[in-house]
Amino acid sequence: MGLVGTHQERVELGQGRRKDTFYLRPVGYRDQFGALKPLTCSLVGTGDPALPLGSDELITVRLRDRLTGQSPFLHFGRGSSFVRMTPLSTNNVIGTVSGSSITFPNAWNGADLRMTVAGHRVEEEIILKDGHPTLFEFRIDEGPGLDLDTLSGQIEPADRDNGLLPWRILAPVIVPPLGLAANPLSLAWDRIIGGGKTVLRISVPPNHAGWTVDPTIIQPDAADGLDTELRSSAPTTNYGTATNVFLGEKSGAIITSRV
Repeated sequence: MGLVGTHQERVELGQGRRKDTFYLRPVGYRDQFGALKPLTCSLVGTGDPALPLGSDELITVRLRDRLTGQSPFLHFGRGSSFVRMTPLSTNNVIGTVSGSSITFPNAWNGADLRMTVAGHRVEEEIILKDGHPTLFEFRIDEGPGLDLDTLSGQIEPADRDNGLLPWRILAPVIVPPLGLAANPLSLAWDRIIGGGKTVLRISVPPNHAGWTVDPTIIQPDAADGLDTELRSSAPTTNYGTATNVFLGEKSGAIITSRV
């Protein structure tokens, strides 16, 4: 997860003392009362029986804690810009929560599903195993003003005036496991419309056990595009979800964008 922008808050404590608080966004965020809080992204109980897990920080995330049939699974967004999605053709699986992630083992025969909340994004990882499927589908249950070309939603003028931009779904990639000398492969969404719903389909090449398919959803802001890192040694790879921060060069690879 990259670091974008800063927040500062000063509190006068009296008798010549004061407290200064600094956060690099999205490490920090302002809550509903305007107070600066550290960003945890932790999945906690929401009290909603349909979507019992969630996080309310830079974005609002709601997740179902189990895969059952085609029940609504994910709500993601902020203000008037949000999307609700459901993976299709999954097994009935109960998820395991660890911090900001929930993992569904064998969500499909030969593939696990992991959802991770990270600042203004949700990373949806499909971990491929032996005999994995070559097609994965996600139904968009709701997405105000869905643009099928950009896979983004619409937003009310008041929210846009506050620096919020519409959610969007990034183009999927398939990433090799650590230690394998191979480059990520770019994939593409197929859009299928029927019954008043849009289904997004990813076609995955066979025999890629150990690789991870990553269709990330993000809620950009006015600084969208800064939350990334590009290396001269891997110019087609986006390291925007990494937790490391570097300046200058790393292992001889020039980092061209990371704040």
